[in-house]
Amino acid sequence: MQLRKSMGSVPLILYGAGEMGVIIAEELMGINIIPTSFCDKNKTGMEGKTGLPIIAPHELMARYRNANIMITSRDYQNEIMHDMADLGIKAGRIIMATDILDPIPDDVFIKVMFEKKLGYAPDLENPKTFNEKLQWLKLHDRRTEYTVMADKYATRRLIADKAGEEFLVPILGVWDGFDDIDFDALPSQFVLKCSHDSGGTMICKDKKRFDMTQASTFFEKKLGINYYYQSREWPYKNIVPRIMAEEYLGDNIIDYKLLCFNGMVKCSFTCSERQTGLKVTFFDNDWKRMPFERKYPASDADIPRPQRFEEMKLMAQKLAKAIPFLRVDFYCIDDRIYTGELTLYPGNGTEGFTPFEYDEILGSWLSLPELA
Repeated sequence: MQLRKSMGSVPLILYGAGEMGVIIAEELMGINIIPTSFCDKNKTGMEGKTGLPIIAPHELMARYRNANIMITSRDYQNEIMHDMADLGIKAGRIIMATDILDPIPDDVFIKVMFEKKLGYAPDLENPKTFNEKLQWLKLHDRRTEYTVMADKYATRRLIADKAGEEFLVPILGVWDGFDDIDFDALPSQFVLKCSHDSGGTMICKDKKRFDMTQASTFFEKKLGINYYYQSREWPYKNIVPRIMAEEYLGDNIIDYKLLCFNGMVKCSFTCSERQTGLKVTFFDNDWKRMPFERKYPASDADIPRPQRFEEMKLMAQKLAKAIPFLRVDFYCIDDRIYTGELTLYPGNGTEGFTPFEYDEILGSWLSLPELA
């Protein structure tokens, strides 16, 4: 391997001891390249999964002046490069982990990521759990329309055609870059979001106090990232990155997320209490609480059944027709229904169930298509 040849006996430090850093360390160890240490701004001590020590950035020059540094973070590559320059580390000693990670085949990447997050190796030949089946669908069910569903801008037309434009959150504009946004034309409150990823969202509640510098840095960084490479959710790979502005719908809104298995809603969950700590609460089709959690704790509050829940179910089933699995998100405000987004792999298929048996129960509801 070229990386092994280029390093020889030179120490290798992985800058970033987060999730991606651990995945990279395990991949390298699998081909007998053993990193010397992690380096991280926010952690020290020992990384539990790999057994590698974690040092602070200021220790790099003192202890590993001639080491190769591999940057493990895709989001913060440029920022870390500046930090390395400030420390006096020459650019020729810096390696981008993306050059190593991106060529890894999807099935290999998915297996490592899955076991790292959920603690068990996925059976992708004969998947049984819900999370395993979502990984199988990533690898084997690749319809072109899934890219449209994952694209937060393009999917608006699909939703309008199948359900009606009245169910769309009003859009205020769409742009290729942050500098293209005409903020003078926007109202005092709005939501900015990327079309091509998950989590690329900023809420503006008062335009006069909106931090434009922070927003510019945030979105320009997000626009430069292909989200597919972070989780191998392949529909994201070919989405054109854009920034959208949507109408701000208010504070403390509950998200209603309906889970469609082979075109039928089988259960739902709500996302609530984001201001104090996200709560995720599952309900069956009779709006009775289900006795499990998935990653996040359930709410202790009473969450009433939305008045137009049956209409939401019918709309979700229209959108999910002939699709093995689809999550359809809704907001219900002043008796109006808005469709949020469509999600093919909720939680990237790597969020654990408590108790575990519900990973298997939900998995039993999902019939996978036959391979061609």
